[in-house]
Amino acid sequence: MDFSIILATQNFMGLKKTLNAFERNTAFPHRLEVLLAVDTDEMAKKVESLQYSFSLKVYQVKPSDNMSDDYINFLAAKTRGKNIGVFNDDAWVMTEDWDIIVRKKIADSGWSVYLIDFFDTTRNHDGYAWPCFPMISRKAYNAMGFFFYPQIRMWPADQYIHGLFKVAERVINCHEVRIKHDYLPVSDRSKSRWWPVFQEDKKNNKDMTITREYISLLKAGQYDTGPRRSRIRKVLDAL
Repeated sequence: MDFSIILATQNFMGLKKTLNAFERNTAFPHRLEVLLAVDTDEMAKKVESLQYSFSLKVYQVKPSDNMSDDYINFLAAKTRGKNIGVFNDDAWVMTEDWDIIVRKKIADSGWSVYLIDFFDTTRNHDGYAWPCFPMISRKAYNAMGFFFYPQIRMWPADQYIHGLFKVAERVINCHEVRIKHDYLPVSDRSKSRWWPVFQEDKKNNKDMTITREYISLLKAGQYDTGPRRSRIRKVLDAL
């Protein structure tokens, strides 16, 4: 298995658009698996009715405010692919044969620990300098022990992981693969169940404080003895 895509979903119609795009634009679907986390019986039944050329697995989890750990990291632990990528049910891959392009980029890099930086359309109007939907190698995941940093419960977990691999100088630019991100406009984000979580973390200054502190430690070559950071040390030592 070359690629594992993981995502938490609540939007069945959006999810079908996401999965249909993978069906349409993946050159070798038998080397792709998609793992979904849902937290309601109704959504689980809907998703289990779907069939595609690639492997599709559905896991029902308990509702949680920590998407990073209880949804994304939960799924990452169940993947089989050489590369693990995160996705949303409001996004879809636009580039035909995206998997061929990514394989070539990885082969050309010669690295075994890396992050793939795709180009998603969110950057066009929010100016983000990091990918909203990063992909990392299996070796990187095994060394870290997680996909998203558990203490950053949702946004901007993607910024953190990109910052980590940027410091390690192991980011593979793959902007040839474009992802359409049909996210809610700013005025409508309050409709998301995750918006209060984001606001709470922002109020407590948890998200960016952790990110900046962690990356500063990496740049300075300083690591504490905690299990999470010792795994990060292994990532850098493996480069």
